[in-house]
Amino acid sequence: MMLVVFLSTGAIPVENTLLVRYAPNQRHGLLFRSKFMLGFGFSASGIYLYGWIYELTRSFIWLYGLLFLLAVAVTLIAFYSPWKDFPEKLATKTACGALVFSRLGYGKSSLCELPRALDFMHHEALTELPEILSQHKIRKCILVGHSDGSSIALIHSADNPTEYLLGIVNEAPHVFCEQLTTESIEKVKELYLSGNLRERLQKHHGANIDCAFHGWADVWLHPDFYAWNIEECLPKIRVPQLIVQGNDDEYGTSAQIEAIVRQSGNSVETCFLDNCGYSPHRDQEIKTLGRMSEFVRNLFV
Repeated sequence: MMLVVFLSTGAIPVENTLLVRYAPNQRHGLLFRSKFMLGFGFSASGIYLYGWIYELTRSFIWLYGLLFLLAVAVTLIAFYSPWKDFPEKLATKTACGALVFSRLGYGKSSLCELPRALDFMHHEALTELPEILSQHKIRKCILVGHSDGSSIALIHSADNPTEYLLGIVNEAPHVFCEQLTTESIEKVKELYLSGNLRERLQKHHGANIDCAFHGWADVWLHPDFYAWNIEECLPKIRVPQLIVQGNDDEYGTSAQIEAIVRQSGNSVETCFLDNCGYSPHRDQEIKTLGRMSEFVRNLFV
């Protein structure tokens, strides 16, 4: 019994840490108030629940087993959700509003037609993104993109005036097709077709799962896409940029970043992170959040 009490008490700091880490700053007070109100409000009923379970099973093992499984499930959901609440945290730390959306064929957005055109990034950058910004009456913005989203942001920035565009934040950007990229995508496609990768991704994309995967992988693996290159856009970009790149990115090398720094028409800040792969916002959340927040705040100085 003493061991149970010790473990229960020891879990309190962990519980509070999770609340602080994954809740927006402005909601901490509400969440902690709710937590204690629920705790004190329902703790008495727990006595009757314990008694009822013990009467049925003559043991508490089932209760503790159930609570353990629930705790594991909640922890896994919190730690392995791909974007978690990163956009909301970034908006909070920078005091900026945020328009967050899934591109066509991803998440809960509309389905896209397959196969995708090889110039889909240009279409999204020059047609779809301007329409989205217009519909939401966005007059001043900073574009934040990841992977293909970064490439779309670069293409869009090269073709649009700086009156409304203040800067670009890019994670793992691509401006040309590399051998490493296609080799890694080929391996991932094998896992998608023969392993459980499709099932894992379906949690995030639902009915869009095949659009999301094939709309990405099949384009990058198309023989004609090996010549894809958007470096000609870089000198036309007249706003500051930040690039966050994982040193262990399995889909791109530092040559991508070097090309952007060398050819862009305005300043480019870089942030290379160790122990970080393709998704810095997931692999190194705290460092990524801090560096992005600093860059955004400096744009308003």
